Amino acid sequence: FTPKGENEECGVRLTPKTSGASLNAGQPVTITIDFTGPIVDGMAGYYRVNYGVLGSDEPRLGAMTQFEAAYARRAFPCIDEPSAKATFALTLEVPATYSTVLANMPSERDETVNNDGTLYRRVKFGVTPRMSTYLLAWIVGEYDHVAAVTEGNGGVRFRVFTPQGAGKSGEFALRTGVLALDYLAEFFGHDFPLPKQDMIAVREFAAGAMENWGLITYRESALLADKETSSSESLGRVSYVVAHELAHQWFGNLVSPSWWKQLWLNEGFATIVGVMVVEAIYPEQQYMLNNFLVSDVTEAMRLDALVSSHPIEVDVSSVAEIGEIFDAISYRKGGTVLRMCFERLGEPAVRAGLKDYLARHAYANATTEDLWECLSKASGVDVARDMDRWVKVTGYPLCRLSWDASAKKLRVQQQRFFSDARAYGNAETDDGQPWRFALPVVLPGGTTESLFVTEKDQTFDLPACPIVANDGYATMTRCLYDEETMPVYTNAAELAKLQPSTLLSLVSDAFRLAQAELLPVPRALDLVQSLVGTQEYSVLRTEITCFSETV
Repeated sequence: FTPKGENEECGVRLTPKTSGASLNAGQPVTITIDFTGPIVDGMAGYYRVNYGVLGSDEPRLGAMTQFEAAYARRAFPCIDEPSAKATFALTLEVPATYSTVLANMPSERDETVNNDGTLYRRVKFGVTPRMSTYLLAWIVGEYDHVAAVTEGNGGVRFRVFTPQGAGKSGEFALRTGVLALDYLAEFFGHDFPLPKQDMIAVREFAAGAMENWGLITYRESALLADKETSSSESLGRVSYVVAHELAHQWFGNLVSPSWWKQLWLNEGFATIVGVMVVEAIYPEQQYMLNNFLVSDVTEAMRLDALVSSHPIEVDVSSVAEIGEIFDAISYRKGGTVLRMCFERLGEPAVRAGLKDYLARHAYANATTEDLWECLSKASGVDVARDMDRWVKVTGYPLCRLSWDASAKKLRVQQQRFFSDARAYGNAETDDGQPWRFALPVVLPGGTTESLFVTEKDQTFDLPACPIVANDGYATMTRCLYDEETMPVYTNAAELAKLQPSTLLSLVSDAFRLAQAELLPVPRALDLVQSLVGTQEYSVLRTEITCFSETV
């Protein structure tokens, strides 16, 4: 079979002549297709891979799959869309020299067969649960592995496969994976649904990692690390990527998007939950949230301030368009928006809502509206009303803050923020509608009050000023202070009392506002001068990045 055209489609037409019987609506039909598919050299579909051996340059050729987003059709004929879920029964017949033959499910039978004088391994795997085609996977080669069994989840067999000779470098990922899988099952209130979980490091891989159900594939740098010799940065990266991919086993695999328009339900969710998991299982890595704010939130805000940005949820009409939405908006803005939602609802309501969502849509598909419905039921909050604009409209708000000392009122005016000053006042780029969001402010004396902004122009009663808005970098917004509130930029003593995440927000805002010609550059430099004594890495990193892009 040869897929044709831009969408790589192959049509099958059923008629009484081809089926041998009359066809009626609703009548089950079994289609049997004989086909051959090539093992290709590119890193999509079913492709050759040099799996190698530690310390050797000698090529060792095996094969593996990468089917996301729409490459399963390159290996076998299928309805290659996330909503077309099916069970899969897979048998692989490979040269007997290959010691590692893996797929989504455990093997049920592994035998040696003689095929025209050549010995082969024939491995039959268990039938998968109902799943999308892009999550099907298999891999053939020679790898070492380390193994464990989870304490929870009914005892899931967990293995990490490494290049031969590098087994020790898989132990940290194994420990992380076991802890993360148990934590996620408890958090979601839903056990991991498969009897085993394998993770494997491969040398020739285009993505950072791929969440194939029960067989996650990784670049070597995203999975292999030695707790005794690797840097804290490497250990943090491995722990986060492992947690991210395991979160997908529920969000994306157990419940899949109805169409790629809802990709953010996979990637935005795994982005923020990966942070939550690492901070939960490794208390010594409490810097993960600040790393997320520096790397993900600030980058999402930089990109979404462009006139050319796009909404989180974007229509996809062809296979060619799918790859375009695997970007920072789906991952980073998606994760940022979900963090805002979770903070608004509180952990008990979030956990109850997610448990309901997974129970309703297990082994099936869902939309953004389905998630909002479950979270609303659990929290009593109209989540769709508060969050839809964040998902379906490009951009985020600029909050202009002004203080009326006589009335003791804070005025908040919002409009879409742009990094290009020329974009303001353009009806084509700003529809004039408000976002709804919580805006926590730090009052004089250090107490915090949360304001819930729902209108374009709104006033709030506050006891005093100056204030620091967006405490904890809680909301995806820029805050522009007037002269009454601006002194916060130069009060080093008060700034020293703020948490690092709040300082990140102040620094990022100051420089991005200066770049948009909304704030004089000297004001931004005043803030940096006031923070000269800080030793917080995330704040320093933000200062350096913003300063280099401004100067």
